Amino acid sequence: MSDILKDSEGNTDNKQEKWNLDKINIFRLFELIDIKISDLEKKISQIEERFEVELSVQRDHLLRVKNGEKISSQFISEGLAYSEFTAESAYKIYQDGRYNFIIIDVSIIDFVPPTKIDGVLHIPLEDLNDRYKEFANKLIPMFFISEDGTRSILAVEQMNKLGFFNVNNISGGHQFWPGHHNEHIDNNKKNNNQAA
Repeated sequence: MSDILKDSEGNTDNKQEKWNLDKINIFRLFELIDIKISDLEKKISQIEERFEVELSVQRDHLLRVKNGEKISSQFISEGLAYSEFTAESAYKIYQDGRYNFIIIDVSIIDFVPPTKIDGVLHIPLEDLNDRYKEFANKLIPMFFISEDGTRSILAVEQMNKLGFFNVNNISGGHQFWPGHHNEHIDNNKKNNNQAA
């Protein structure tokens, strides 16, 4: 072995140093490979988590279709986890009476809507994570409303993470809820009739 490490002049220092550097480089290479493997394992874990969420959404879509609910093609093809309803369309469903659903107001605790919406459950967004257990049936349609629709978007996303997939945001919230405007118009008509 000592002959192999000697150079033509019989000097062994350079070859020994090169041998030591090669060993260090090999160990450094193993460390880099180990780091890359760890990074890949994390990425695979993230992909698996996203896949599970997307699979849950698709299963929910199938359940909703099976139960006779109409879901748009776009909703299914884009894998949306919740529906957006305009305040007008949500109001029509609210007035219809044939549908079984819950409306949850996630506005701030001291928010007072222009008029009361009968049957609405008020759970401020900050309390939703503690109170979601009140809803034993994860398949019942839930409509979320807030002051302007911002907090309700956060609420449906939060409920999705908690395993609720039949959640719906009321776009524009109380600001565009037709019942508030209709009530205001009716009250103005009453006041005008009484004044006349």
